[in-house]
Amino acid sequence: MCTSLLHSALKEDTVRRVVITSSLVTLMPFEWLANPDDRVFTAKDININPSRSVNHSLEAYWNAKALARTAVKDFVRRHNPHFEVIQMLPGVIIGPDERASTTADLHNNTPQWTMRMSPILGEKQTNPMGSVPVDVGDVARAHVDAIKPTVPGNTDYILCSAASEKIVFDDMIQVAKKYYPEKAGSKDMPLGGSLPTMRWNVESSETEKAFGWEFKTFENTMRDMIGQYVDLLEQKGTR
Repeated sequence: MCTSLLHSALKEDTVRRVVITSSLVTLMPFEWLANPDDRVFTAKDININPSRSVNHSLEAYWNAKALARTAVKDFVRRHNPHFEVIQMLPGVIIGPDERASTTADLHNNTPQWTMRMSPILGEKQTNPMGSVPVDVGDVARAHVDAIKPTVPGNTDYILCSAASEKIVFDDMIQVAKKYYPEKAGSKDMPLGGSLPTMRWNVESSETEKAFGWEFKTFENTMRDMIGQYVDLLEQKGTR
């Protein structure tokens, strides 16, 4: 799909830059999850030889993303196009969903919302999530800003909260208590759940330097994400 887009762009002399959404999971092989280490991954890292034989859907997703990113790089090397290509590598995208008008929308229509809010909702997860969240607003902003000539082209950019943050997903419980004490511990926000965190060391400062702004912190993103839930709860109560 990505290369079909690029082949089409070759036919249009007016195209100056193509921005493609890839994924941070392309930085390391799927097998790394079973034996993680402390190495720091940068946007120059890429899983260049993913297995085509997979055992479950997550591995298929993981490897497909790597193959797609590699195919784009191969295309650029082979065709030397007249336009520049940027690949975005977002981590775990979290934050408010502006499409939602009810709490049911969040539960049913926002991908993995319930799982990602598990500590707040009192649910206990067993599978860990990589410590690379990024605010959905920052992802959108980066895609828009990527067309600016001040942002270097033919480059891949990691999108995730500041690498200096020691992010633990269960810390969202403290965020709820800090900003929404009137709801914390209630029936709708029982707290006490858990979402295990797997530490991924990634370097996103080069992205902040290129774009000229800093990623929103995990605390502020969770404040806004929980805040939307609280607002929709209150709207439901007034109907």
